[in-house]
Amino acid sequence: ALDSRGNLFAADGVNNRLLRFLAPVATGVSATKVFGQPDFTSNAPMNSATGLLGPWGVAIDRYDHLWVADRGNNRVLRYDFGVTTGDATADLVLCQPNFTAWIAGTTASVCAYPTSVTVDHENVAYVADYANSRVLRFSVLTNGAAATDVIGQSTYLGNACNQGLPGPTATTLCSPWHAFLDRSGNLVLGDRTNARVLRYDLPRALEAPIVWSLSPESMPVGGRNFTLTVNGADFHANSVVAWNSSPRSTQYLSDRRLLAQIPASDIAAGGSFTVTVATPPPGGGVSAGVSFTTYTGAALDVAADRFLGQPDFSTGDNYNLQVGEEQVGAFNPANMSNTGPRMLAIDQKSGRVFFADYNSSRVLTWPGASAFHNAQPAEAVLGQPDDFTGTCNAGGISAATLCGPYGLAVDSAGALYVSERSNHRVLRFVPPFSTGMAASQVFGQGGSFTSRDANKGGLGADSLNMPMGIAVSASTLFVHDSANRRILAYDNPAADATADVVIGQAGMGVADTPAVSSTQLGAFGDGSLALDAQGSLFFANGIANRVLRFTPPFATGMAADLVIGQPDFTSSAAATTATGMTTPIGIAFDPGGSLLVADYGNARVLRYAAPLSSAMAATGVIGQTDFVSAIAGTSATRFQKPIGLAMDRVGNLLVSDFLNARILAFDRPFAFILDPATDLDGDGIPNGVEVTESRDPYVMDNDVFANARLFAMQQYRDFLNREGD
Repeated sequence: ALDSRGNLFAADGVNNRLLRFLAPVATGVSATKVFGQPDFTSNAPMNSATGLLGPWGVAIDRYDHLWVADRGNNRVLRYDFGVTTGDATADLVLCQPNFTAWIAGTTASVCAYPTSVTVDHENVAYVADYANSRVLRFSVLTNGAAATDVIGQSTYLGNACNQGLPGPTATTLCSPWHAFLDRSGNLVLGDRTNARVLRYDLPRALEAPIVWSLSPESMPVGGRNFTLTVNGADFHANSVVAWNSSPRSTQYLSDRRLLAQIPASDIAAGGSFTVTVATPPPGGGVSAGVSFTTYTGAALDVAADRFLGQPDFSTGDNYNLQVGEEQVGAFNPANMSNTGPRMLAIDQKSGRVFFADYNSSRVLTWPGASAFHNAQPAEAVLGQPDDFTGTCNAGGISAATLCGPYGLAVDSAGALYVSERSNHRVLRFVPPFSTGMAASQVFGQGGSFTSRDANKGGLGADSLNMPMGIAVSASTLFVHDSANRRILAYDNPAADATADVVIGQAGMGVADTPAVSSTQLGAFGDGSLALDAQGSLFFANGIANRVLRFTPPFATGMAADLVIGQPDFTSSAAATTATGMTTPIGIAFDPGGSLLVADYGNARVLRYAAPLSSAMAATGVIGQTDFVSAIAGTSATRFQKPIGLAMDRVGNLLVSDFLNARILAFDRPFAFILDPATDLDGDGIPNGVEVTESRDPYVMDNDVFANARLFAMQQYRDFLNREGD
């Protein structure tokens, strides 16, 4: 049997034991746990709560209980914590009155040579009682409990092959060997001596479903079509989700998870709605209702408007299993680790969103329009072979694996650059993006996709050691090579993986002692990079509690010409003020040229309005009510540890909230007036973004009044959300 994480449990009958092999299972792998024996070298038959005699069938139920058909001892055992903690002492015994009895017989509470056990959605156990040519059904699971029904015999006392008839019928069995339940609850049985397989459609009446939670639990008024995940129990293939008693298109995933398609018209007017699940007879019923709410989002405020990774604004669970389309282990394409979130990136042309889930060694990506649906699963996963793997270099390091992805950047052609702190390299992925795809280029490993050496070949222009933040312009890739305390610039990166300029050190092969100055970055620490509209490079120097600017032309050993967060280039004290920071990491620019900083240690995002100057004070804050507070929280207006930022071309902000394992989306939290450099035609829209009056009559062309320009931008934002452009 396989548990929900892919670990394998194998009955080793002749050795009187059960072995566990941890995922991913590979040829020649050693078992990590033994049941039924005191160690891996013993195989003595035992009849106790810790012993086994010829175990055969293995099963794992919905609660992660481990079941074993211990055929030589004429019993079935359940280990309540065998999967979760590896506890090898059985907690439940069926077919015997206790853990030391050995009775072979034909009654409702005794078996003879049971070879298989399976457990249905409602926690009812079926036991293939081989020597009695029957299957026993146990609806009451207590030690020594009597079966509540029998299949294959007319009474509990019968045990003849085919009930003594000259041949098999639809109601007889002869030495049934293996039983299992399919995902719809049908019992499938290997009837060994009759050389056939039988299926019993839903062999007992269904139970009424139970709804535990919804994901998402709420949506903004006027939102688009979305997928609602319904979490609960006792769901079946014919269960239907109802929205205010009206059925909606439903997809069955498991006995604990359904998907329902909710059209935009259901939430167009707002309000509160009741979600129920109905299962038709035999049995079945309707669940109690769970409330789904709507809320009104608004631009130009500091409250988040949407969320990813959690079912609501007030939850910050690590790998929240209530979110997303599947429940397979901890990983799925909709949830995140609270030790994992790092940087974000947005392709300014397509609107596609990328997110580095560091601890899960993967990058998640959403197309622009879908990225803003609450709790929406990612469209594709880079760095892993599927949606549910989250291990470093799964299957071995290659062009398709990741380990500790940190920084992200998208070039003008839509190609994605990913820095890998733990693999000491940067990868380039060329669209279209798909789960498990391979990178087309590697930096820092001498062109090899299968090595992960720190400073491979020695410190120089071809080496990297724990790269973190990255940024890319039309012609240059910038990488924060953190452990080497430097920033590398690669001219024409699509063709050349050798750095041309180093910032923070005096030369390519130099590793100066840590210092805080205009030319040195200080000790090893987190950081990120961003480019403004004029091509200047900004570095969030987390360990030094500051942001530096380097103005082109870029040259080896050059000095920064602006510092924010400190009074000068040699100071590095942490502070909670309008002019200070505590471990700034993520940075981004709005279309008007203002700088946004994820002030990680102060649980806030700061905004510095253009034009920028050294030691300037922040002009806006998200996450706090003032510039001297550092209160962490989990809500639409609080962060735990904001770490990554990305802003789209019209000023919508995404924030990666590290300890809350989520991404928050803010609709234009700050007003801005476009810099002429980004608004070349003076129409109030960033250069290269075009909206015609025939498609949206509310977009206006007005150069004179700032409020008219802001109104135009607001209407354009609404247009994007409405049209999915």
